[in-house]
Amino acid sequence: MINNDVTSGKSPLQVQLEEEAKLAPLRKLIAESREAEAKADKQATETRKAALDAYRDRWKGPDIKPVDGKITLQGGAVETRILAHVCLSALTRSLVEQFAGDDRLKGNGTKFIIYNAADLPGIQMYQTFKEQLKITGELLEVQTRFSEQAMGRPNTKLVSETPLIAGIAASGILRTAADIFSFFKTSTSITNTELISDESLIVACFESELKKKGLKGKVYYPAVLPPGLTADLAKDSQFIERYTAVASINKAAVSVQGKLTARLAEIDNELMSVTDPGNKQSLETERQKLNEALQPLSAACVLFSQFENTLLTIDPVTKVSVFSALIKFEKLFKLMADEDAFTVKLNAVMNGSSIISEGLFKATSLRHSGGTQLTCLVFDHSGTVHLTFSSSTYIAELSSETIMKEYAHKSGE
Repeated sequence: MINNDVTSGKSPLQVQLEEEAKLAPLRKLIAESREAEAKADKQATETRKAALDAYRDRWKGPDIKPVDGKITLQGGAVETRILAHVCLSALTRSLVEQFAGDDRLKGNGTKFIIYNAADLPGIQMYQTFKEQLKITGELLEVQTRFSEQAMGRPNTKLVSETPLIAGIAASGILRTAADIFSFFKTSTSITNTELISDESLIVACFESELKKKGLKGKVYYPAVLPPGLTADLAKDSQFIERYTAVASINKAAVSVQGKLTARLAEIDNELMSVTDPGNKQSLETERQKLNEALQPLSAACVLFSQFENTLLTIDPVTKVSVFSALIKFEKLFKLMADEDAFTVKLNAVMNGSSIISEGLFKATSLRHSGGTQLTCLVFDHSGTVHLTFSSSTYIAELSSETIMKEYAHKSGE
């Protein structure tokens, strides 16, 4: 049941709403007052903060910012090369210590030949040419003797000791100049980018350590200076001696060849005038026998002529004749064939690294490391592996000052 105000005739809800309407402007005024108070507090806070910042700034030092630049290394630092060299010297010293403990390697007459891959095809070429020269001389001797017998006994049936000589000469017992030069095209390439030094550095360390140890062996480095380069080329040369002998045989063969040709021309003239059947038959038989002798003899002479032309051929790249190259490789071959000679194959991998440490409140630090791996194979004159060596060492993270103080003047000692 709804109770209405008796005096006003309004319901309680209407009365409540009217009272709240009267209070609304007052509430708005209170809210605006509180907002203004908050803004005032904020302004006061900002003012105090600005005052404090200003006071602090009076005691503030300069701004500190990181350095914009950066230290970089290109191509490797010299310090890493020094450390790698020190390691190489130490390893070479260990290698020579092993040599000193070997009775065959520590002898006074020992010869150490540094391995060079490009020399091997040249030595093979020398052996091939020497054998071909020997065969050519034998063929010339045989065919000259056969031709002389044919001229001395025209009516006697003779059989050549080498009936295949014409075929041998035709097929070419000698290689062509282009084939020969292909021997020189053999190349050895190293693609390991970690290698920072050439072979001469390794050889220098090796020879130096041999002297320090007191070993009297001689070191030969054919890749740089062939042995016997300044000696008399003809002295003690088996190839030149054999070539001179075969050239003399060829001279005699050419003389017999001329006699055969002249006699065949005489027979042709006689056959044109002879009438007696018996004489004609005899002349034809002699002509046949002389032709049979002339053909292989001429082939042998052509073979020697080809051989001579090849020897005189000049390599367009090296500007050296085949003959000169053969004499060079003959001297190297004789050296390697010595019982006291040893071929030494050295290989070193040298690398290093640099570490850069940069900080805001400390100086930049630059430290270097370096190391080397050395491998060695020693072959005797027969090609047998006589000794092996493989080792590595490393020096880690030293400053430039330490390296210069401790190692800069010791790496080559």
